Amino acid sequence: MRPGDSTGAYTLLSPRQALTAAPYALGLRPGARGRQQWHDPGPSGGSTGLNASGTTYGVYGESRSPSGRGVYGLSQGTSGIGVFGYATATSGTTYGVAGAINSPDGVAVYGWSPGLSAQYAGYFRGDVHVTGDLSVSGSKPFKIDHLLDPTNRYLYHFAQEGPEVQNVYNGVVTLDASGEAVVTLPAYFSALNTGPYRYQLTLIGAPMPNLYVAQEIQGNTFRIAGGVPGKKVSWEVTAVRNDPYLRDHPVWAEVDKPADEKGIYLYPQGYGRPETMGLDYQRHAQLPER
Repeated sequence: MRPGDSTGAYTLLSPRQALTAAPYALGLRPGARGRQQWHDPGPSGGSTGLNASGTTYGVYGESRSPSGRGVYGLSQGTSGIGVFGYATATSGTTYGVAGAINSPDGVAVYGWSPGLSAQYAGYFRGDVHVTGDLSVSGSKPFKIDHLLDPTNRYLYHFAQEGPEVQNVYNGVVTLDASGEAVVTLPAYFSALNTGPYRYQLTLIGAPMPNLYVAQEIQGNTFRIAGGVPGKKVSWEVTAVRNDPYLRDHPVWAEVDKPADEKGIYLYPQGYGRPETMGLDYQRHAQLPER
């Protein structure tokens, strides 16, 4: 360590001292510098300095304890950040914070909150991309300011769910002089979907007891007939998603729990069991105490 813009010799802090610069729990005071050098980590942990080239680390932490923490950040400020990552490069594929695991039972990034309604285990401002499946024990709504009372209320709408991965298409078509119509689906429909297809036809403006699907989907169209000329029909088609990713990664509505999750619950309270029998409780118990 050396102060300011000094060009003198580095001074090794002995014993090592915690870095407590605000507002971040782990950082260097303005003007301070580190250098790339290994220490024997000893009983309390180790550190390296920073470098401007190569694959180097501004801060490096390593723990070989079964329940240790390689890097620990703590902030006691009301607007503090325990650990902050910021990739400043204006080009390239950069990551502010990244996590990786080797264990088949591990979690690359884990966040939790005490369960208070105003707290989030994870909060993202911007788009989020998931490569793989997304599982949710609760609902999947959108949440916006209530259109009729935006300053005082929120409005939720919830995703429709089912045991299949389905795509839904709908629209309104006007029947021709013969009481028929050809419904044209998107150009990608046949490439994306497979059957069985489900059809729903709703009559608009007049009763049409003889209306029916005269020709099922072929290519990207289907035909309806038996209606009243000039009247409208609201239609809906439900199909099963069948793109290459879903064919390579099929989904199942009912699956056996892994061996290490049998006997525990996602929501134990709903089955009259104590919270300690919950999967999240078990995982959280494995984390070191703060």
